[in-house]
Amino acid sequence: MAVNVIATEEPGAFNENLVACVADINELLPPLGRRYDVTVIISALAEHVGSALKVLMLRNICDARQVRKVIQNIEQSAFMPKAAQPETQEPDGTSASNDDPEQKNPTR
Repeated sequence: MAVNVIATEEPGAFNENLVACVADINELLPPLGRRYDVTVIISALAEHVGSALKVLMLRNICDARQVRKVIQNIEQSAFMPKAAQPETQEPDGTSASNDDPEQKNPTR
């Protein structure tokens, strides 16, 4: 039976280790930035994270639900929520929507 390493660590210790690890990774990035384009670096990191998540599942350290949660957290960090768009009014007093396809591609 595999032991979930994250679950056995105290939350404070895990967070401290996480912050320290992020700092170590941050030290590795500048030299890579001098050698590779940022999109290459990010793509390589994504490949590495994907492989690591697969290994965690294969070793029964976490399950698919937990991996999906990690991916969801990454998505939430990457895709900031859209700011609320102010609603505008037409001269006749009706509401104008920015999502109206007729406004984006008029056929007249």
